[in-house]
Amino acid sequence: MIACTFPGKIGDAIYSLPTIKRLCELYSCGADFYTSEYCKGLKNLFEYQSYINNFIIPEEYKIQHMSMGVQPWYIPTKGEYHKVFHLGFKTVPNLPLPEFIANQADVKIGKLTLEYPDFETLDEPYIIVCPRGDYDFTPHYIDFINKSQFKCVVVGAKHQGLYCGIDKTGLDFLESTTWISKAIGFLGISSMFVIADAFNYPKVVFSRKGGLDLRHLTHNNTSYLNKYDYKETLRRLLLMETYSKTMEVPKDYENFGGYAKHIEGILDHFRTIKFNLFRFEHEHRKWEYALVYRLADMVKAKKVLDVGGGGSLLGPTLSWVGIEVTQVDPGEVGEWIKAQSKTVGKPMKFYQKDLFDFESDEKFDVVCSTSVIEHLPNDLDFITKLTTFVKSKGLLILTFDYHPDGVQKVSGHLRTYNKERINLVIDLLKELGFKVFGGEPDYEHFTPDVNGCTFASLVVRKVK
Repeated sequence: MIACTFPGKIGDAIYSLPTIKRLCELYSCGADFYTSEYCKGLKNLFEYQSYINNFIIPEEYKIQHMSMGVQPWYIPTKGEYHKVFHLGFKTVPNLPLPEFIANQADVKIGKLTLEYPDFETLDEPYIIVCPRGDYDFTPHYIDFINKSQFKCVVVGAKHQGLYCGIDKTGLDFLESTTWISKAIGFLGISSMFVIADAFNYPKVVFSRKGGLDLRHLTHNNTSYLNKYDYKETLRRLLLMETYSKTMEVPKDYENFGGYAKHIEGILDHFRTIKFNLFRFEHEHRKWEYALVYRLADMVKAKKVLDVGGGGSLLGPTLSWVGIEVTQVDPGEVGEWIKAQSKTVGKPMKFYQKDLFDFESDEKFDVVCSTSVIEHLPNDLDFITKLTTFVKSKGLLILTFDYHPDGVQKVSGHLRTYNKERINLVIDLLKELGFKVFGGEPDYEHFTPDVNGCTFASLVVRKVK
């Protein structure tokens, strides 16, 4: 067994975990973790990590001062160990903290990951708010929570509650990790921010210019705002200000970050096996599929119904990450989908039917139909039928051809959609118990164009 020491502070100690994990892998054993009294609150979180055996605060260790972390950096250990690694700061960090700590142990590490219990939080998307820090920012946190269209869960020490939002202050670090893990975004700072850094969603930090030493932060999907603005804060937390909009390339691809890269990775993988296993007619498909993937991930979707996309890359994209995909399409693409399932290693259900002939008692977290409704004479009836398969608080995602005049631009299509036509669809969906998801629709611009039109999205959520 090995021992690793790190006196703190709390967030810095959490950033020592990737190094400790790597050392345990290299020595094929667990580790005892020695720290200061200051970090005692981390005990449950650290001992939940499978590679840490014991969390120890030696009585003989006394804190002298708390500049450059907690000092002294050296903590005495007791017992017989194969190796002892002292990971506290001997010098001022000049690198992102996980990398700086790893350098002291002469190891290469991966991203911070955390093991935590899985318990029920909220069944709808929420944002974590941690208001610790400069109290001048407190009014900004309160304003954001009161305006936010998403539920906001406040975490941190009990005295840091804001008397608004869903109060989960006072939970220990292990319980807080589960709440943070299931959020769609994080607003705030402190050790809770470090925990959020283990998860791939956007984070926003309010900071006075020059108020943070940015050299040792990881910057993983993090924005730093020196001036508070609600809309700008929300835009950065959602990656896009609204999901119902016309496409802007390459900006929208970039906004979807890793989701678009996932599409590219699967595209490359399929091409190396058999090029005709999928349809990918235009580059904008990457935007459509990344949109659906991002939203499915946001609502933690387990089941997705894809209508009219049989043979596209969307099914394998979602199936690859463990989402159960059901596809309905009148085309003869069953063998195609079977081959895709074999390549991905996970089965996808397929029904070769017109949507109006498809019936199912099953409800889905996400129902999507991408670049389909412009082909249909009875688009409003089609959309109405789609809504019957959406579970309570589930999403319906549509993409379609867009042009301000609403006239047909592509052979085989019956129309393009303009703002007026989309508003008719939104009015219908409101009558059916849905509301627009993720911000007010934006259908004002018209670039770029493919085949004489561009592409738009509409994302709505079932209210009950």
